Amino acid sequence: ILAAFQFQNVIREGIMLNASFDGGGQDGTEFEIGVVGQTAPDISGVDVSTVEVSQPTDLNAIPEMDIGSTVKMEEVAVKRGFAGRSGALKGALLKAFGGTGDTEDAVSLGLKWLKRNQQLKGNWSMKMPYKDGATNEDTPAATAMALLAFMGAGNTHVTGEYADVVNKGIQFLISQQREDGFLAAASPGRQKMYAHAQATIAVCELYGLTRDNKLLEPAQKAVKFAIEAQSARGGWRYEPREDQDLSVTGWYVMALMSARMAGISVDSDVFFKIGKFLDSVQ
Repeated sequence: ILAAFQFQNVIREGIMLNASFDGGGQDGTEFEIGVVGQTAPDISGVDVSTVEVSQPTDLNAIPEMDIGSTVKMEEVAVKRGFAGRSGALKGALLKAFGGTGDTEDAVSLGLKWLKRNQQLKGNWSMKMPYKDGATNEDTPAATAMALLAFMGAGNTHVTGEYADVVNKGIQFLISQQREDGFLAAASPGRQKMYAHAQATIAVCELYGLTRDNKLLEPAQKAVKFAIEAQSARGGWRYEPREDQDLSVTGWYVMALMSARMAGISVDSDVFFKIGKFLDSVQ
């Protein structure tokens, strides 16, 4: 009887799934079950200073679901990773994890600096107009990283204080895309593959935040290039399919996870190969 009580408590704390894909073996992926189409509970009135964020605030508020039915990872993940960038949830998360007026002021000053230094074409530069700019230029990377800063603060190309800035930036980034999906042809040498991954994150996350269909095709093409550039051992490096290292691979893992968060399909075999590569160098 005691064992049964303990087992019941464990189940109430959460559910972990080992997902099996493509009729093959398990890839060890862990993800949270969500209910597609339902609105998250309003926690704006919750005193988050007393909430353990690893636990539901109200177990009774969790809707019942049939856990025996098929749950698609893409459906579960859509927008879940983007929900805390604005509104009441952002305020709750800031309070829970140490955000203050000072940290928000610092973010605000940083975004104002980025806005002042956006170029006429909508891009950002590594070299100018700064007194101590970089030696090499890399406009795709600079633009992607600047856009991620604005999106991290809840801005998109259609909403937010910096909507116009984001719109000009994403238009520049998409204008650089080749037919094969590559976004970083303007980047120099070994920086090209890094920059494509960074630009892919930016395009995928902006699509995920807005569901703007005009961004879906560029995002899908960028993801397709990333997947096809994966080496036989499972990683990425300076040239597509030729080699792998941890720094370039890390950016591509983030890019593909951003794609999944946005609801863009990425075959689980891609992540299985990444796992094998990481195991091989551990």
